Amino acid sequence: MKDKGEQAVTIKDISEKLNISITSVHRALQGKEGVSDELREKIQKLADEMGYAPNYAAASMKRKKLKIAVVLPVDEGERSFYYDYIWEGIQDYSSTLKVLNVELENCSVNNEEEQYIQLKRIADIGVQEYAGVLTFSFTRRANVLMQMQRLVTQDIKTVVIDDDLKEPEGVFCIPPNEKAIGEVAGEFISLVTPEKGTVLVSGGRDDSKVHKNKIESFKKHLQQNSPGLRIEVIPAYSNLLGKENTLYQELVKALKEIDDVVAVYALTSNDNLPIVEALEDCGKLAAVKIVGSDINEETEALLINGRLHAVINQGAYAKGYMGLQILSDYIVKRIVPEARHYCTIDIVLKGNIMFYTPTKHIKNKLIRR
Repeated sequence: MKDKGEQAVTIKDISEKLNISITSVHRALQGKEGVSDELREKIQKLADEMGYAPNYAAASMKRKKLKIAVVLPVDEGERSFYYDYIWEGIQDYSSTLKVLNVELENCSVNNEEEQYIQLKRIADIGVQEYAGVLTFSFTRRANVLMQMQRLVTQDIKTVVIDDDLKEPEGVFCIPPNEKAIGEVAGEFISLVTPEKGTVLVSGGRDDSKVHKNKIESFKKHLQQNSPGLRIEVIPAYSNLLGKENTLYQELVKALKEIDDVVAVYALTSNDNLPIVEALEDCGKLAAVKIVGSDINEETEALLINGRLHAVINQGAYAKGYMGLQILSDYIVKRIVPEARHYCTIDIVLKGNIMFYTPTKHIKNKLIRR
């Protein structure tokens, strides 16, 4: 370890110690071609022993500005749910990029067609302007995957949130962990409900493979561990409020027809409030355990008020923060990431909500557009 006031180790120091050129040391430490594996290892070992630390901020001033495009959905309306917290994680990490001469281009999209248009535009412009792309996976449409392939082929580093893509090869993923999420929700419900009764679960989007996998994992866990519980899927998905919400309407019908409902699992952020309101209006809120999805200002209030019993935190903020960190480390520091990075899944209760409470209100969505 260097004493206070000691000058930082430089590439020149390493080259003189090994009696080789500065160029060779630079190539080895930057992961570039032109040096043998044996020499690269020797240089890296000495660099570590001497306490060499790359000055990325200084190096960034010598090159042209790098651009990363962020192509992600946004939450509609004034309610901040899953996507807004992904954006918040991205925004928080982006402050570290200012000294690295990296520029973010934020492109919000509402569906796969808009995503395809943005990815195609970026691929058409190419690597001369874009160094990386952080994006999302909806339903794996072929034309969207083709644009991802074009990005990878041009060596535009690409990270995809909420999918586990095997193709195109070269894309780095932050998977949704839907199997684990479904199992965690099932395990919690099996612990807090009677041995017999009906468990309702919202059906999510018809075109979402993630939603379907989550439901299957949830059902499988309960069938294996609580065989006395009957599982009923409510096939409705809506982001509307109040009695216009189709999930609310279908849930009210189910609650009037089924007398032994003991628990409800809200598969998505959109489902939390309609489920609570349907149970309240049917006079069954006190008798039914409710597991919600995603920590946000709405679920925080529902937990504190006792209207939700637990929330599965799917790590939206962490996915945004991690996604941009992985991408920038790869582009700027040449740290090659693992093909898949997983976020922690947590059960949040009223008693531990203080550790997950959203620290900032998500304001002015226009800054992300």
